[in-house]
Amino acid sequence: MPENLRVKLGKPKVESQSEPDSPWAPGVWSAALEAYRAGRRAPEPRFPVVINNGGEGRPLDSPEKLQKLADLPSVPEASKTRATDLFGAYDGEEVYIADVTWHQLLLLEKRTEQDEKGIVWFPDTITKKPTPRSACVVKSIKEEFRGTETVLGGQD
Repeated sequence: MPENLRVKLGKPKVESQSEPDSPWAPGVWSAALEAYRAGRRAPEPRFPVVINNGGEGRPLDSPEKLQKLADLPSVPEASKTRATDLFGAYDGEEVYIADVTWHQLLLLEKRTEQDEKGIVWFPDTITKKPTPRSACVVKSIKEEFRGTETVLGGQD
């Protein structure tokens, strides 16, 4: 088969394999770069923290305690959800959760002892549909940080 004929027959097959809206397409990259320059940013990932696991007497029995313990700029909004398993196969006890950033979660984990991670229904950032997510469940506050949950500007 002549070289020109092979190229002519193969070219449409190769061109049909490329996807115009592939995330690697040059047009997509230039649009993302322009959006970044214009100040648009992807929302920061959020992580659920169980607030009232066990109710009164637990280290995090109110959003105000979470705010002070994790140095949040304002009182977080608590939402009601249910505990579940990794596959979302059942609805367990009703709990309240608030969401924090990665930095705030690391600070919270530094200042507290956690139970094994709980699984709760948490809204997906893109679809907004609840999905099973691992949540931070505070068991106790470390000795050197006791009082941080009741006094603003605790130690770091």
